[in-house]
Amino acid sequence: MNEDELSDEEWDALLAEYKRTIWPLVEVRRLAEAIDRLREWVETDNRIGARSFLLHEISSFLMVSGRDDEALAVIHERIDFAPDDPMNWCGLAGWHFYGHGFYDANEETLKAALAAIETAVAKARVHGEWHCHCLNDRCRIAVAMKRYDLLEETLREILAMPARPDVPDTQLEDDFLRRVPEGAIDRDLLARYRAALAAQEARRAKRRSVT
Repeated sequence: MNEDELSDEEWDALLAEYKRTIWPLVEVRRLAEAIDRLREWVETDNRIGARSFLLHEISSFLMVSGRDDEALAVIHERIDFAPDDPMNWCGLAGWHFYGHGFYDANEETLKAALAAIETAVAKARVHGEWHCHCLNDRCRIAVAMKRYDLLEETLREILAMPARPDVPDTQLEDDFLRRVPEGAIDRDLLARYRAALAAQEARRAKRRSVT
């Protein structure tokens, strides 16, 4: 196979095959077998999009299985294969942050997560996709580090992003705001972000009513 990005039809075929062959194993918690089958699949598919997706699934199942060192090795394999893909760097940030304490992670872990997410954001700005996704994770890491200056900077970048319906990750998130102390960030900025969240929900509700 060539290394071209996947078309919509190729993605549909990839996900259909995943649901047919891998997901039934995941549903019954046969993760080791799912990992082995995904590994076999990776060896036969060199397309960038397919390989990144499959390696992401492997690393996720390894983390769930408590095989953290193996998961980290797979994440680095993803980065080596496609170093300009922001999601691969986002995966490294997630390994540190979500896999090792979340908001209670220690300072060293949070610094490593921040370094990885900064690379992810830089790649996303150039790549044009997964920008908001990476910024949402940077918000969480900033809150965990009590870097409210960085949180404000990130919220402003999210709000400045143009609406792009062709990009798959333009969703604003707000779970991290519940952990921000009252008055820790600019009130006007917070109000603008909450207004954007409300507008997003209104658009979703309108789409649901149409369908």
